[in-house]
Amino acid sequence: MPDAGKYKPYFESYFNQSTQAIKYVIDLFRKQKTDFTEIAATLLACHWELKEKDEVINKEKLLKLFYAWSEKKERFNEKTVLMTWEWVKDNQLVVDCED
Repeated sequence: MPDAGKYKPYFESYFNQSTQAIKYVIDLFRKQKTDFTEIAATLLACHWELKEKDEVINKEKLLKLFYAWSEKKERFNEKTVLMTWEWVKDNQLVVDCED
């Protein structure tokens, strides 16, 4: 991406207040496998959806929403999904959930 540097001033002007948080997230996922990142991203989207609806966020609701997201999510077993959820919480990507 030879032109990637052109966008740096725009990025810095729009995201200046969030640069450290963005770098933290990039660094967290940098060495993760694609499947792991897909699971984590979907879980975060599920979390935000439940939060937006002012619903209690728990593992049961997250799993239900995760697997309803797409048929393709069925290839991930529940243990892997829950282990990824624990990683998401341990790395403070969410802070406001019941379990």
